[in-house]
Amino acid sequence: HLLCDSSGRLNVVVKKGKSYSSETSYISSQSVSGSGGTHTGSTVTNDANIVEYLFEHNFSGSDVSYEIEESLDNSNFFNALGVSFNDAGSPSASITGLTAIEIKSPFFRVKFTNGNASSRDVNLSFVSITE
Repeated sequence: HLLCDSSGRLNVVVKKGKSYSSETSYISSQSVSGSGGTHTGSTVTNDANIVEYLFEHNFSGSDVSYEIEESLDNSNFFNALGVSFNDAGSPSASITGLTAIEIKSPFFRVKFTNGNASSRDVNLSFVSITE
């Protein structure tokens, strides 16, 4: 199929393929208190050209999970994905790991929850993938 613009001219689209950003440190050595303590990181402005993020977490101990809170207006945030990553009961829960996440909202932030009685330090970085 050939695509034409509204004037009937041929519209040529060159697809570049996927590319990765450099690694961005989102949060480093942030302490989260034990027994259900939480910490919410700063807001990131999302680029509509990003199709996916690779999040790498590194926690000082077990039982730390995180969720992606999204916003349309950079004011009201909610867990649009409806899931929590690295849950204690999950067979894939680990102190370090990679998770691929698709974020569609213009803004997002990460909320960490510590289910362990002891405080934990959290580190999280990400790489974005554009297409």
